[in-house]
Amino acid sequence: MRREILDRIDRLRDICDLCAGPPLAQDLTEFEWLYDKVERLQPSTVLEIGVRYGGWLYCLAPAFDKYAKICGVDYPDEHSQIRMKVYRALRKEGFTIRHICADSTDPKTVLEAGKYLQWPIDLVHIDGGHDYETVKKDAENYIPLGKMIVFHDIANRDYGVKKVWHELRRKYRAEGIIRQVNMGIGIVHA
Repeated sequence: MRREILDRIDRLRDICDLCAGPPLAQDLTEFEWLYDKVERLQPSTVLEIGVRYGGWLYCLAPAFDKYAKICGVDYPDEHSQIRMKVYRALRKEGFTIRHICADSTDPKTVLEAGKYLQWPIDLVHIDGGHDYETVKKDAENYIPLGKMIVFHDIANRDYGVKKVWHELRRKYRAEGIIRQVNMGIGIVHA
């Protein structure tokens, strides 16, 4: 495992005041696979749908362009205060961040995110609603606007993500990794 990823996870735990549980809801081998791909891309624009508290953004940020512009889309929830701490930490590192509290499937949200980041968006991470309809709509809305579109939980049979992922693999150039049951990362290259 790459030392910088493990160090980021430790710092994330400190920022979020997490004393129990994983600060990153991802198999580390899967995450390292993604990190390598993102590092090669060096995205200068990043959109995350379903930020939660920002662990994915924080741990992946060293692979972004050092002046990357980041936009997160999520509803206000119990993670909002922790998310703002993570955003502050990323701003201190030089990233520009905007958060949109809205429904990712709403056309107004798509336009707002696109206007802020200026299409095409280098990296889009879709990890919001996991039901089939929401994932399908997010895919339809954001794949045409991005270069690399990442999906989380592609192997979870209880979520609609798995079904959408199978549909996307037939339609787009795609690759994925599944190392743990109910996890997995998929990438669509648009």
